[in-house]
Amino acid sequence: MNRRACILLSVCLSSVMVVQLWLGFATKYSGTGTSVIKSLLRPLNEIKTLAMEDTAHLEITTRSSVLDVVAYDNWTASHKITSSMQMTPQDSTQASKFSLMPITKTKAEEKKSLATWQHTHQNRPFCSVPQIRDGQWVPVHGPASYITQTSHLRCYGEPDVYQTMNFTSYVWQPHNAHRKKCEWTAWQGPRNACQVLEHSNILIAGDSLSWEHFSSLLQLLGHHVHQNLQHQSRELRTNVMDLLCNGRSRISYRRDDKLTNLSAALDEEPFPNVVILNRGAHYVGDDELMQGIRENIRELKVWKRQCNAMGMSCQLFWRTSVPGHPECHKFEAPVNDLQRMEAHISNLSLYNNHTLKYHWYDYQHQNQLVIEEFAKHNATLEVHIMDAYALNVLRPDDHRSHQGDCLHNCYPGKMDVYNVWLLHVLRQLFDLESIKKQSSIAASQGWHRLPATVYNPDATDAARLVRLSRRGHNSDSKQQKQH
Repeated sequence: MNRRACILLSVCLSSVMVVQLWLGFATKYSGTGTSVIKSLLRPLNEIKTLAMEDTAHLEITTRSSVLDVVAYDNWTASHKITSSMQMTPQDSTQASKFSLMPITKTKAEEKKSLATWQHTHQNRPFCSVPQIRDGQWVPVHGPASYITQTSHLRCYGEPDVYQTMNFTSYVWQPHNAHRKKCEWTAWQGPRNACQVLEHSNILIAGDSLSWEHFSSLLQLLGHHVHQNLQHQSRELRTNVMDLLCNGRSRISYRRDDKLTNLSAALDEEPFPNVVILNRGAHYVGDDELMQGIRENIRELKVWKRQCNAMGMSCQLFWRTSVPGHPECHKFEAPVNDLQRMEAHISNLSLYNNHTLKYHWYDYQHQNQLVIEEFAKHNATLEVHIMDAYALNVLRPDDHRSHQGDCLHNCYPGKMDVYNVWLLHVLRQLFDLESIKKQSSIAASQGWHRLPATVYNPDATDAARLVRLSRRGHNSDSKQQKQH
């Protein structure tokens, strides 16, 4: 029987040596693919604390032969061990023993490993933006890439549903990648992602859809995300930050629906070398939108000059806006038909008085305005367009329709492709030398000593009350002026 399951192993990070532990296993088992070690351990009381040095690569062995390599991402205590392994059937009457042992790599091997990740198929160019846009969503079956802990953010109920071999996810497949004419990045787990993201400071700024982008990346890398941190960012007008890749990388989020305070987000430590921006879901007219975008461009040029002064390789991404899908509850799968989906979104008869005011039917028009404005400054900013619209306008499914929400999305879900796209670009731009330089700059600035943001409910609630009282006061003032 094929099974895959997940468990959290308690990890002691303070140890300076690897302790080999024999883990009992007495159940007939066979299985392949991404797994975490619960299925291998029977009975459950055989699970013990694992102490290890700061290592990113471990190997499972038996008394007779090596089974396969385990990629271990040593984030923090109590995070899961993700593995890719093939287990052979075992005699149920005889317990097999497993040990965890470190694997060391030479500098040459590390360089070769990164080079392979940078370009898997040397005879194919990387897929360009037009090639990425031209594709389709294809189903894959098996356990989900992660399971979000917040129940109302899941579309399919209990966590067990996400762990079965019958669970269906969808991945984006550019047509030219399928035809082997270009190479498109596949998500290969935290270890490969951290080869590219190592020592980077990532800033994602925008509204609640940008929060989905931020939260998706953290969860893909094995983290639990406190949903209320986005509200803390908004109420306290500050960035919230978490640590990635065993503390060697940092990711920040700024809740700023219309990017009216971008300079403040860019100025907070750690100084970002990767910036991902979006606005659009909080609709305003074209003139107001473009006035704000031009101010953002001025702010970004200041950031870019700071990057150059520090000797940093900085990358700017603009993610296009994806509209909601009216009557999303009627869809259970992607619709790989752009014309049909755009006609659906443009059909005003499908809207009610509540959803009509969101202007979902105007999103693509404004996407084009923003892209054209950034193109005028590309020589200075070198902006990468992450065309989320082209991909996710085809995803009327997996919205939070169980909450009556046809804009926001369930986890895991369609927002995960944004982080595949991010890696697709960065793996072309970052090499060992640039990562090493970023590491040196991070050390000199002391960014590695910055702690992750802790949710502060009291401060968040107090700030929210102040904001609401001001809004009420302003509303009263307007009514007095009208009378």
